[in-house]
Amino acid sequence: MTSSSITDGANNGFSSSEIQIVTFNPAAQLPLKLTPTNFASWRSQLETLLMGLDLSGYIDGTSIAPPQLITVDAAVISNPAYRNWFRQDKLILHALRCSIDESIYSFVSAAATARDAWLILEKLYASNAQSRIIHLKGKLAKTIKGNRDILTFVNELKTTAAELAIIDEPVKDIDLVVHCIRGLGEEYKSFSAAVRARGPGLTLEDLVDSLVEYEADLKAQQQSSVPTVFYTQGQDTAAPPIRGLIVAAIRRSTRSTLLMAHQVYFSGLQAQSALSSPAHHLLANSLATLLVGPD
Repeated sequence: MTSSSITDGANNGFSSSEIQIVTFNPAAQLPLKLTPTNFASWRSQLETLLMGLDLSGYIDGTSIAPPQLITVDAAVISNPAYRNWFRQDKLILHALRCSIDESIYSFVSAAATARDAWLILEKLYASNAQSRIIHLKGKLAKTIKGNRDILTFVNELKTTAAELAIIDEPVKDIDLVVHCIRGLGEEYKSFSAAVRARGPGLTLEDLVDSLVEYEADLKAQQQSSVPTVFYTQGQDTAAPPIRGLIVAAIRRSTRSTLLMAHQVYFSGLQAQSALSSPAHHLLANSLATLLVGPD
């Protein structure tokens, strides 16, 4: 993007004034091209650029074209202000056209101004806003972890939430927590039950931190057959799911994560009869001690 200085001066009988004409590099400044399915994201991109350059009035209608002709000393002459406005408007219109897909170009090819092109596109895609919201909310509810890792799964949830925010339908953090828990697989059943038993205040960031630790421990247990105090084949099947939570809690020294581990642990114990296992009692006592500490 560059700007050129235009001076209206002595030759036209006006006092000298410098006007900055802003030029664009659409490929660099507007990399996201408009398609039939991404109007909200594309609109945000264009609006942000024009706001930053103080040129948004050319598309929102607040920058009105000056008269083409003016009278000076009884003579009717071309208005320099209109010429500069016209040039700037054409540059914005050009940038807009360069940032849309070829399949859409014909809709704005006859637009006389940037504002005209903008209104055509808004009318064309605004009617799809409601169906877009329904589609994205449905996608959010149906997103599952599957065979992906936790971060990939959560990033998809965040991306969908960001798309909803762009079209003025922001998703609350607690709703993202709910969608995240719902999308976890069967191997996270005990973890999910413990989260639901918690009190209010859990954020998506805290949940993801614990899930990443939990996931790492599950993978380690799957790759290793060496018995530990947390896992004895055929005996302590309730213990493995909490190791990652305990590690995360100790690292961050948070009672909330320890409480979640404690709840997971005992929900696992209730599902089996191995209540006399020494490993269970050792771990339960350790958790009870840690839980009394400060957050």
